[in-house]
Amino acid sequence: MTPPAADTDDPSKLLDGIGWTAAGDWKPTERRIPFIPRLKHIPLILPMVWRFFVKSVYNWWNGEGIFINIFKQNLHMAHTGVPIGGIGCGSIGRDFRGAFNRFSLVPGLKELWVDNIRANQFILTVRSVTGQLLTQRLLTCAKQDKSTLHAWDKTFPTSSVRYRGLFPRSWTEYELPDLGLTLVCEQISPVIPHDYKDSTLPVANFVWRVKNSSTADYNISIAFTWRNGTGCAQWAQESVCRVNRYSDSHIDGMELANKIRGKNVTYGVYAKRNEKRLSISSTSFDPTTDGGPLWRALGEDGNLQGYDRLLDGYRECAVAVCAETQVVSSECGEIEFALVWNMPEIDFGKKSKECKRRFSRFFHGPSATSAMGAHAVKQRKNWQRQIEEWQQPVIADRRLPEWYRSALFNELYYVADGSTSWIEYDAKEDHVSEHTAKHMKEWGRFGYMESWEYLMYNTYDVHFYASAAFIENWPQLEVSMQLDFSEQLNREDTRLHKTLMDGETVIVKKRGRLPHDMGHPIDSPWEYTNTYCLHDTCEWKDLNLKFILASLRDYQQSIKTENPKATEVLAHLFERSMEIIEAGKKEWDVDGDGMIENGGFADQTYDVWIMTGTSSYCGSLWIAALEAARRMAEILGRKTEEASLAQQVDKARSIFIKKLWNGRYFNFDETSSSIMADQLCGVWFMAALDGTTDKMLIDKEKVSSVLDTIFANNVKKFGSKESAGKSGAANGWKEDSGLDTTAIQSEEMWTGTTYALASFFALMGDRERCFAVAEGVYDSCWKRAGLQYQTPEAMFQWMFYRAIGYMRPLAIWNIHAALRNTESLRNYELDSTSGESSS
Repeated sequence: MTPPAADTDDPSKLLDGIGWTAAGDWKPTERRIPFIPRLKHIPLILPMVWRFFVKSVYNWWNGEGIFINIFKQNLHMAHTGVPIGGIGCGSIGRDFRGAFNRFSLVPGLKELWVDNIRANQFILTVRSVTGQLLTQRLLTCAKQDKSTLHAWDKTFPTSSVRYRGLFPRSWTEYELPDLGLTLVCEQISPVIPHDYKDSTLPVANFVWRVKNSSTADYNISIAFTWRNGTGCAQWAQESVCRVNRYSDSHIDGMELANKIRGKNVTYGVYAKRNEKRLSISSTSFDPTTDGGPLWRALGEDGNLQGYDRLLDGYRECAVAVCAETQVVSSECGEIEFALVWNMPEIDFGKKSKECKRRFSRFFHGPSATSAMGAHAVKQRKNWQRQIEEWQQPVIADRRLPEWYRSALFNELYYVADGSTSWIEYDAKEDHVSEHTAKHMKEWGRFGYMESWEYLMYNTYDVHFYASAAFIENWPQLEVSMQLDFSEQLNREDTRLHKTLMDGETVIVKKRGRLPHDMGHPIDSPWEYTNTYCLHDTCEWKDLNLKFILASLRDYQQSIKTENPKATEVLAHLFERSMEIIEAGKKEWDVDGDGMIENGGFADQTYDVWIMTGTSSYCGSLWIAALEAARRMAEILGRKTEEASLAQQVDKARSIFIKKLWNGRYFNFDETSSSIMADQLCGVWFMAALDGTTDKMLIDKEKVSSVLDTIFANNVKKFGSKESAGKSGAANGWKEDSGLDTTAIQSEEMWTGTTYALASFFALMGDRERCFAVAEGVYDSCWKRAGLQYQTPEAMFQWMFYRAIGYMRPLAIWNIHAALRNTESLRNYELDSTSGESSS
């Protein structure tokens, strides 16, 4: 289904396009809760739990954070919808019922406990042309806490509300059949590929289209109300609020200055001026009262002209902007609002330095809030056009299942809503090379959290999968993160900490090791990295190897075409890569056979799943890293190093096959024959980089056999009796006993690695199995469990999930690249189209 044009005469048709859809009364069909470990795993993790408790108390006492609170897992909210806001400027949730909630304005903090902010509303008033009040109600079907504003007592019935979300836009329909009225709110955030200005803006547009199918004419008014704070009691009375009325040739509105966690933020609520039967009025009010005077003013007059006040000195304050228009019989009317949250300066937990958000480069000073509001209404149609041009080739391609056309864009919600921070680069960092400094001065520094509950910026082993979304849509951000990590390789942090899994005292970071992450937002990220301390990540095998692979990929797909000094940047990355390889041969190749070994503990991204000796996961990454370094040497004309690396690739591959190949797939490691879904991670990445499987690091017959085995076991047998084969790919499977329950992670389905596995099938020309594998993620999370716009890291075979709001599902963009890069897509015909509606 092709989405209708944004300016359609029938706004109801806007709900019929591709996207995640729900009725106002939709409920998940499958009950899911945060995971509880199996009884057999509890004795193994009890010492770790105790160390977590001790460290948590110590860090709390010293005003520091810990990277995860294992005693408080996050619960999902089944009403979640498309969030609002650009990238790295702070985001705000708006669910499919029409409620605002779940703010993320404070760096690294997703306020999941905020369910519905009573004062943040759209209020509809319908009056006859003679002034008779016909109806007045809140444009939401969410349940309301009536402890305040209890005069605002009428919401929409859930049966009269429909929703469609296709990030970064959504459409919510409200029907009033007794009056012959249909209202559709189109929500737009300026998240636009390859745009590094407007995509940074803390703004959202709300375009209300009103269709009058009756024989009567109506005066329609919609009031947009907004209060200080974020719905969190901690900041509700933090500062004295200041309000200001604003008007220019494009907008009329109200601005509300307040503080959130000590930082200045100004909310701007604006209505777009329209010469076609439209008037705008505004006011401020106390959101702790019953709200009766404002409600009655709207009902009596259809506007706020008789309720004109500017509150001053209140610690809790709200503003309202009302736009009124006449919609005659059989016509459509339009009312447009813009919301701005201008929080230009932020700091992190230790407040060691203040950072400027990227959007402040373009909009700054006393007039920044109103300037962004005016810019939003002026650019709205241009943003719509750009978003449609970006999405339309996928949406209109009927060879692709409907669910995939939805999921590809909807999983991008995390780019804006992943507690992201896009900040200006601090030029005082003397350890940064010229190439990195120049790039970040131009494009800024970017950080996003591993998860809403795993509080670490740019977790590298996970970003490895998710980075496909950035290299495809915002390559300068991907290069910025990659160069940022390159500068960390030879830094050292000699502070001591205890690993929580085994209690060993180790230094935070060794020279020559990539950090696991760029730090904790409650500490001083980028200044103090490697906040993860479950294990000693200096001994992890995959972090450094993934850096080499990403270096080649970023050069080929971005740097070489966009950087005039591309060869110098590649040389910089190659030198780092060779340091990694030489150290790997010396320290990880225990028996000197040319293939690295794992250390008998969880020394890679599967951080509670132990690998011993040569493993299929890290072994394939090692072969791929050697080949990536060889290609870099070839590009740079370093013949001696190229020849040496070529020999090392051949030797490592031979040993890998000899040790692990069992005739049908590669064993998990030298001690286990478990079938690992991610066993050829390195081979997959290099094939994806090439866009072909003609010259893979492992011969195609073996790869085909591996994928056949994974599909027959990890995919087709995983799930409940009803959902087997429709739940993604289990990380581990044992042919003799079923699901591998050796460790917590071996029995999980990882959403991001399942998407990556699906892209491997696509690269092999197997589109049916590609979509069958990937649909398991969408079906289980988005359609059955109510986990839309909060895709977790992991799903279990039944009941449980782990870590909602996670970066790795961005790996779905690997499927997009694989489909685009393989020739056979042109001749591929879809046998059937999956249904889309979740209602």
